[in-house]
Amino acid sequence: MNTFRGRVLFTGVIAILFGSSLLFYSIYKISDLDSLIEKDKKFYVPVAREIAGLEGLFQSYQLNVNKIISEPAKYNVYEIQNSPLKMQIESKMDKMSQTITAFYSNNSDAESKKYVDSMDVMLKSFRDYNLAASAIVEAFASGNQEKNQEFININKFFTIIKDSESSIITNVNVLADSVDERIVMGSVSIHHYFNRVIMLLFTLWLVYLTALIAMIMYSKKISDYIFKVANSAARIRGDQFDPDDVSNNIPIVDEAELFDLADKITKLAKTVHDDSAGYVNRISFLENDNARQKIIATYTTSILNSINVPVMVTDSMLKVSFINAEFEKMWKIKKANIVDVDVADLPFMRMVDGWKDALSKVSLGDVKKPLLSFKGEFKVSSKTKRNLELQIMPLLDHNAKDILGTLTIVKELASKR
Repeated sequence: MNTFRGRVLFTGVIAILFGSSLLFYSIYKISDLDSLIEKDKKFYVPVAREIAGLEGLFQSYQLNVNKIISEPAKYNVYEIQNSPLKMQIESKMDKMSQTITAFYSNNSDAESKKYVDSMDVMLKSFRDYNLAASAIVEAFASGNQEKNQEFININKFFTIIKDSESSIITNVNVLADSVDERIVMGSVSIHHYFNRVIMLLFTLWLVYLTALIAMIMYSKKISDYIFKVANSAARIRGDQFDPDDVSNNIPIVDEAELFDLADKITKLAKTVHDDSAGYVNRISFLENDNARQKIIATYTTSILNSINVPVMVTDSMLKVSFINAEFEKMWKIKKANIVDVDVADLPFMRMVDGWKDALSKVSLGDVKKPLLSFKGEFKVSSKTKRNLELQIMPLLDHNAKDILGTLTIVKELASKR
């Protein structure tokens, strides 16, 4: 871990592992929270609403039944058995029973078993309640009440009604209290879950913030070091610097890469300093040689312009490199207009048969003689022609091996009319 890259990698891996652990734990807790909310949404809250509705319906039904059994002779048994409230209560009880049974099939614990048992007791008690009330009405509706066995047992039916009422109300209250408690406890659990998740996320944020601050501070340290190394490297210029001065301005660090960088800069300063003296002498020689070449070129141009014979020089690609003043006069052209122009594009070149081909042969080294001479004609007008003699020779390098271009000398012979 003594390298810059190693320390950065180690810090990043630790931060990622710790942050990932917190994140996955938060996801796990949130999944528990989601399961808790799902139970409330699918079972506890709907059942609580059904219980409240059932309690209200049963209280209304109680009033009707009490009214009937207080004067049973005035009513018919069918008014109890076909009561709309009775049907609503039975429907609601069936719906609650199905919901509780389905919940128990997925959560077979003691708490859900208690809901099933309470619902079974309520269903049985409600059946007994209706049977007893119907029996009382039927007993009083009989013509001969003294001989009616049902009338003799009237006190027994009243006892069944009271016991059934008590059982239904008790189990409704038990279910209501249990579900309400579960909803309240679920809300408290949700609150706790949210608090834990918030704390975990806050811790995760602190971890990444700490890692970020550490990385910024460490990066600043590296940046400052690189800046100092760059300033030391900037001292290496010309031959007026001290290698020790360059080395002493680079601070010592533990990181292997940075130490290697400082070592290379120090060695570079020493190498540049040792070699600069020889380079200075070499540069001076090249500058003097360049000056001589310029003087030679100037003299050569002056000599060629002083010759009263037209001269044209091309490079190896048969582009015009130079023409002297006499060549300009002869062909009535300006040097600036044809320098760097391919000879094939020159109008006067096309009018002299064999000139371009001769240049090509000489530039390619296809002639055995050092000088290629031929005569040609240049038609000035329909009646006037110029008789020319052209001498073309190759321009060789200083070793006389490679052809650098061509030199053409044009002589005008006596004109024919």
